[in-house]
Amino acid sequence: MFRKLLNPFSFAARRIKLSPREYLIYGGAGLLLLALVICYGFEIKWYKRVTYPGRLLAYAVLGGALLGVAGGFALRQILERRRGKPFSQLERMQLQLIAFLLSAFFAPLFGSWINRALAGPPQWETFVFYKEQAHASSSYGYVKGESIRPDGYYLYVLRNGRLHRFDLPQSVAKGLKQGADISLPMRKGMLGSDVLDVRLLLSDNQ
Repeated sequence: MFRKLLNPFSFAARRIKLSPREYLIYGGAGLLLLALVICYGFEIKWYKRVTYPGRLLAYAVLGGALLGVAGGFALRQILERRRGKPFSQLERMQLQLIAFLLSAFFAPLFGSWINRALAGPPQWETFVFYKEQAHASSSYGYVKGESIRPDGYYLYVLRNGRLHRFDLPQSVAKGLKQGADISLPMRKGMLGSDVLDVRLLLSDNQ
């Protein structure tokens, strides 16, 4: 039974034939999930440009898990009313599990969107410069002896005794010594993680 519970296809396998409308719904849902996975790849960089990314991730997953439980229960109620009879215990558990896992998995994506989209206007805030470190990455690795050029920079700064690291596409602290003040454009995040306004920062450092 546990194997069936973890098999998301066993619920649909009992359906003998799908209507064109159902094909459209399930196909659209599949494309939506694919689009969200792709968006995840683009959104990861923003987790590297906020304060307290771990806290933002934890809050998002916790909120997503709770919404998944409530959403799964509501979805089951709706589907049971539409079909005119209740699901079996196994089917109910499958619906709840799928809703919980999907919600918890995509919660960090929506959490980052909400935190950034509803953030306040940028304000230049003073940090204490710690260091700037170049880094490089390659999908195919590097050949021995190959000249490696950095494709990003880690900016380490201190505020209120706490160290923050931002991943930037170019250097913004050339010539600064450790302990010097550095001003960064920060936007107050909706979920408590301030967002570094990279476009404003880079345009100001041209």
